[in-house]
Amino acid sequence: MASEKNPESFSQKFSRSMSRLAIWPTLFAAILLLLVFYQPFVLTESNRGPLFVPVGVFLHPNDMPIWNSHTNCGMPIWGDPAGVARLNIFDSAFFSVLQPLRSFVPDVEFLYLFLNLLMFCAFVFALARQNKIAPAPAAYMALVLLLAPQYVYTVLSGAWMEILSLCLLPAVLLFTQLFLQRRTLLWFALASFFYAFQLLRASAVISIVTTIFMLAIFVLQLFSKPARTTIAYKFKGGLLLLAVIIVGFLTAAYVYAPFVEYFRFAHLEASRHALSLADLLLFLLPSFNGAVLQSTPHLTLYFSVSILFFAGFALLLRRDAAVYAFAALVVFSIIASIMGWAFAGVYAIPILLVFLAGFGLDALAAFKKNALKGDSIRRVDIFMIMTFSVFIAVAALLLINKSAFMHHILKQIPLLPIPGQQAYYRTVLTKGALSLVFIGFAFIVIRLFLRAKIGAGAFVIIALLLTLIDLLLVDYKIKIAPQEQQLPRSQLQRLQQDDSRFRIFSTLGESFTEFESMTNCSPMQLDVVRDFYSESGYNEPDMAGMRNPFFSKYTRLVSRFGEIIEEPIPVQYIEPARLNFDRSMLDMLNVKYILCNSPIYDPVYRAISDSGVYIYENSAILPRAFFVDSVAVLAGRRAIFDAMKAPDYYPTKVLYLEKTPPFQVQHSDSNQIEVTHSSGRTIKLEANIKQPAVLLLSEVFYPAGWKAFVDGDNVEIYRANYFLRALFVRQGVHEIEFQYRPFTFIAGWWISAVVIGLLLATLLVGVILESRTREK
Repeated sequence: MASEKNPESFSQKFSRSMSRLAIWPTLFAAILLLLVFYQPFVLTESNRGPLFVPVGVFLHPNDMPIWNSHTNCGMPIWGDPAGVARLNIFDSAFFSVLQPLRSFVPDVEFLYLFLNLLMFCAFVFALARQNKIAPAPAAYMALVLLLAPQYVYTVLSGAWMEILSLCLLPAVLLFTQLFLQRRTLLWFALASFFYAFQLLRASAVISIVTTIFMLAIFVLQLFSKPARTTIAYKFKGGLLLLAVIIVGFLTAAYVYAPFVEYFRFAHLEASRHALSLADLLLFLLPSFNGAVLQSTPHLTLYFSVSILFFAGFALLLRRDAAVYAFAALVVFSIIASIMGWAFAGVYAIPILLVFLAGFGLDALAAFKKNALKGDSIRRVDIFMIMTFSVFIAVAALLLINKSAFMHHILKQIPLLPIPGQQAYYRTVLTKGALSLVFIGFAFIVIRLFLRAKIGAGAFVIIALLLTLIDLLLVDYKIKIAPQEQQLPRSQLQRLQQDDSRFRIFSTLGESFTEFESMTNCSPMQLDVVRDFYSESGYNEPDMAGMRNPFFSKYTRLVSRFGEIIEEPIPVQYIEPARLNFDRSMLDMLNVKYILCNSPIYDPVYRAISDSGVYIYENSAILPRAFFVDSVAVLAGRRAIFDAMKAPDYYPTKVLYLEKTPPFQVQHSDSNQIEVTHSSGRTIKLEANIKQPAVLLLSEVFYPAGWKAFVDGDNVEIYRANYFLRALFVRQGVHEIEFQYRPFTFIAGWWISAVVIGLLLATLLVGVILESRTREK
């Protein structure tokens, strides 16, 4: 008898202590796991630079860096999510608190990420407890999600924007659920605050997933309320949820108001990735697609077979509205991934299935208390045997139908040699065997638990260890190859020492953020810039096959003795119109250096490096601002670019407008212009004009915010040569200034400032009211 009571006694004591203090051992375990897994980051100094702008900048909106002059000849930051995320006022405030630690902590940036991951763990635990999950399964969920391979890859690849946004998802869901249940000011303020916080982290994928989850919580509460709940009460709940979403966007108005305006002038290059039906086997075998963990780990769906196993018990034993809602969202996410929205599924599915696994572990504990005999336990045995049989069947199919796998792997990795195919086949068989081992161990542990051989606490701990071992075996294979800088250090320093104003034209596939670039394409491009790329092809990569037309005109591919080689084409044999257009565009765009993988056989471009990477200096570069001799009016993109592709065109000879100029200009070599100051949002020039002139500024035309002033008077900016800016100036000595002051940003800044103030006041009042309610 004593031997039977001891495990129960220990289990009861463990359960009581976990109920009171479970969050603390959970966070301690999370710290250990994060330190062990991310230990290469812990003692190294980050070279990422500051993640966020100093919080003091928000007090002076005119100084905020909202124009990026280093990408696509210049563009607003609203098209660059990383640039938008740097302007997160909440992150900037929290991050500034850590700045004094920089003298003691090698990597403050990683410390901030580390603290966010701990917050993620704590809120997952709290959300699970709020949904009536016992402490031990809640701790299981919080710890397991930290090591989901998709999230680990996001951290290792440096895409911290997504993971930082993801860390706020459980907080938004927790406070949304509490608000819909209790409908008090405190929970409204917290739900709105964290939703706005996440919106400002500028991950569209995570924000969309969060909003869908919030709507799912609302729908779930509609069906879980007592029957006496009125329709008016439910309708009011929908309005309250809508209020949370509206307040979130109003809090982030200084970002989203100018973004809506920017969207009128920009084009989104949507990056869609679809998962195939074969990819669903990655749930069971992480190497089914070959080197998926090395090549495309951000799209892998694998995150431990034991999680799938435990999730099945939620559908088998619990079967309530919450379980059905999570299962429906899993199916919805899989369908969305197959239709082309793979990233949404990749971030959403781990959370959904881990919560189902937590429901399953919790249901198993309740099942043991309520039904240990009869048909119920036989039903559990049948489910476990069926699950085990599925994995055996998958392994058997791999053994029997080897040719089908070889055909599949060749579709994933074309031209893979036979030894490589055999290696992947052996790897998949090994992973299949490991999956059987994990499922077998889970089977045994559940049987021991149901037969009262181990207590509930020990059962959950063993399940957690089993899952963590499975995840760590996958996570440690996710390696991010370091991006070696292709440009030699000495040549990079040479460019850095050039203190003149210039742009670079690079096709190296490497981002040189310290230089103003003609390309460096972002997901969103201004329409005029996109049209320029379409006409010139300058944004095409420079690679085998010579896709970029600027480089392809200098060589041709010929066959010599059975080998394909590049043969130079003399400049005099290149089509004059094409040669002239390419030269003129680089000159007009103030491009001084060309960085490429291909040689350029053109005397205009002087080679300053040819050791692996080619660097050429443009000897015909035009300044950032210059005068043009004459003006012509043409209508539309096609007519203007056709005119600029004429063999005798040159930027200083003629300027093409789409509207009538205010006055006639005259050619004068004595006109002088000098750029005296240039920052992201302000360009100042001094001009000495002898004859009425037109000034071409080699900056992208963007009407939403850029204003020009001549001697303090506001003047019109004309769209010149389809995508640049021009200014008409009469004779005299003038001070010219271009300012980027978008009205939508200023209006959004004031809206955000007012709403943040009201939100903080609401939060304070909510805390006071909540404390008084608790006292009563």
